[in-house]
Formats: sequence, structure tokens, C-alpha cells
Amino acid sequence: MIEETYIAFRRALESMVLNTTCTCNACRNISSLDLKFFVHHAEFMRPSMGGHEELIGNDVNAAFRLTKNTITNDTGIRAYTAYTHEAVEALDIEAFALSLTKHVDTYPDVGQIEVFVQDMVPVWAKARERVRQHVTPQDAVLTFEFEAPLPPTQTWDYLSNPEYRAILMSVDSNSIERKNDGRINEGSVFVCAHGKRRTRHTIVDWRPFEEMTFEDSGLPGLKVYFTICLASAGSGTRVSVRFSKAHGSIVLRSLGTLFLKTVVKRGVDKGGAAFAAAMQRDIDAGVVAPQAQFLTPDASAIRAAARKSLSHERAQG
Repeated sequence: MIEETYIAFRRALESMVLNTTCTCNACRNISSLDLKFFVHHAEFMRPSMGGHEELIGNDVNAAFRLTKNTITNDTGIRAYTAYTHEAVEALDIEAFALSLTKHVDTYPDVGQIEVFVQDMVPVWAKARERVRQHVTPQDAVLTFEFEAPLPPTQTWDYLSNPEYRAILMSVDSNSIERKNDGRINEGSVFVCAHGKRRTRHTIVDWRPFEEMTFEDSGLPGLKVYFTICLASAGSGTRVSVRFSKAHGSIVLRSLGTLFLKTVVKRGVDKGGAAFAAAMQRDIDAGVVAPQAQFLTPDASAIRAAARKSLSHERAQG
């Protein structure tokens, strides 16, 4: 969520820089805007004071102290996400944290706070250079859809979970290979087990909460690409799975397309219904509760906020 928010922010700024002709100080400084994120996990209280809910507690104070730090001075990193040690443990991202820069600040009232710093500039650079790979509705030779009872962010987690992905794919089991610093990303592989046969689905495009695209080399001599798309649908998610035509020799392509439209279609029709039913059982059992939907910031809203911030700086200075 943090990475996608930062990417949306930088895209909006880039658009503003390219399209703004105003020469005032505020507009000239658009490119200097940036973001910092702080992620902490701890206990707090939520008393009501004067009709307003407040957050209080030592760790609330610690979170505020984090905004006054020496990260940029010590590391040179201007745009970052700082995860506290407690957040890393709670999110179970220790493997990811090993790739980050460790930093410690000391505060008179809360003592030492250790954080793991992620430089966000490489995140934006990778997103900017990435060539999109996905199966469009026009290119699909097979498409099926189903409704999931949870919002896109939670549905994405289910689709990334090997246990539930096995249900969707109508296979015996599923596992993940080639994680990147403990994270699923481009290059990671979902391995589907059909009895003794193994099919490998390699991720070629990974856009959290929106789309995931795979290369399926399970048909000998052929490659098939498929994209799983998520879209908000009320309190749930509309999941669309689009398969490309088979790529390979002319002789094998027609057989591959026939296989998709018969065997694969039966499997995914059954798997989509079973996948949604498994999610509903978790909801009914209290294993998971629907959460508020995460919305990638709208570019126009970012532009308006940026202009307001810069106008305030101009008025002050």
C-alpha cells in the first residue's frame, strides 16, 4: 500500500511538472515535494474528549517523535518509509527488513527508537521503467469472472496465499518459489501440483490490489499468459481471469487453445466458485472480517494537495 501510494504521488508530481507553465515560486518548487512514511505497531488508548476521539499513550508519543529524526542527515535518503522494530515483527517482514537501512534515534522522553529505512526513490524508478505485461480483454481467448466477498486488498492476500490459490486453480496443492527478500514479486513462481505433475506459474507483472499476470509453461512446447484483475464491487471484489492464446508452434497452438477452452475452463469455473465459498467460510467463522477498502490516491486529489502545500509555503515565505 505504501509503495503504491508513493508511486501514485510521484506520477502526479511528474504530470504537474510537465503540464505547469506558471513561473511562480510555488510552481517552480513542485519537483521538490516528497513523502515520508512511518510505520509503528504498539498499544494505545482511544478516549473521547470533547466529542472527539483521541489517541493517547507512550507509543503514540513515540510515533510523533519519529517524525523528528536524523535519517536524512545520517543516510542521505530524503523520501523513505521508516518501519520500527515492533512493526517489522508484527507484519512478519523480517526478511524484507534485512534489505533496508538500519537507523537509531534517541529521544529524551521515549529513549532509543530503532527503525528500518526503505528508500522510496528506487521504488519509483522501478515502477517508472517497468513495461506493463498483461492480457487485455481484447486479447483474451478465455475469460471468467466471479464475485469475492471481501474488498480488493483482502482478496489480493487470498489470491497470494498458496492454500487458497490451490482452490482457485483446482489443483491438489500450491507452493511459492523465488521470493524476493521474503516478498512475492516479479520472478516469483507459484508451483501447482496436479498429482505427480507440476505446473509453474511465473509472475511477469505484479501490481498490488489491481492485477497480477503469469506465464504458464505447463503445456509442452507452449506458453500461455493469464492476468487476474481485481475491481471493487460494493463491499466485495469482482475478480476477472483472462487467458491469452497459446504461444508456440503453429501445430501446437490450436491444440493449446482447445485445451484452454475445455479443460482449463471447467477447472476455473469450478475453482472460482470454490475460492469465493472458502473466503465466505472464513468470514462466517470469524477468521477474517471485511476491512475498509484501500484506495490508491486519485491524481487530481494529489495535485490539489500539492498546490495547496506550495501555496502555503509561498504565503509564509
